[in-house]
Amino acid sequence: MNMTYDWIGSPSDMKRDGAAILEMLDASVRDDGMLGYSTRLSREEADAFLAFWEWQLQNKAASILLARDEAGVCAMTFMRINQNRNYMHIADLSKGYITPRMRGTALLSNLLLKICEKAKTLNIELLTLDTRENSRAFKVWTHFGFKSHGVLQDYSRSGGRSHVGHFMNQRVEDLGKNCQKGEKLVLQNKSDFRAKLENTLHQEIAKNILYSLFS
Repeated sequence: MNMTYDWIGSPSDMKRDGAAILEMLDASVRDDGMLGYSTRLSREEADAFLAFWEWQLQNKAASILLARDEAGVCAMTFMRINQNRNYMHIADLSKGYITPRMRGTALLSNLLLKICEKAKTLNIELLTLDTRENSRAFKVWTHFGFKSHGVLQDYSRSGGRSHVGHFMNQRVEDLGKNCQKGEKLVLQNKSDFRAKLENTLHQEIAKNILYSLFS
């Protein structure tokens, strides 16, 4: 599979890839609203979203990672970079999304490794994020070693309900190690699946041979 990873670093990049990013946001609405949107963004909301991130990019306060395959953009992650010199060792991750067809692969580990590489070039040592409790994203971040350092009971509201949110963090060095472990696990799972599939095929072939001999 031909996969490319690109960092958006300027407003012109955002104008070029804005439509693809909005498509990912729309897809997340259908995917249990996992990016925090329960309905599609209106035209005004979409324009405001793109304008905000263009401003962030123009001021070197953000960078956006996109992964592409033959079908187009299949994953994204936003990184906000702290401009205060007392906190420049910290960056915040948000809007992390992978299309369903690419889940269960090594893509997530690779994305996080790309984030670690980028963070190191910017002398960022600590990554933070926030997410809804017990959501799919919460379970993924926990799996990769992020720890909660704070809980907000009234974190978000949707469908007339209030949801608990967790504020999480992990050191870049530790995340890199956890990603490498995760990639090995994916490869091991693929090997196990292939072995089981081959065994099933062999059994089916043997069954057909016996049927042809004795029927």
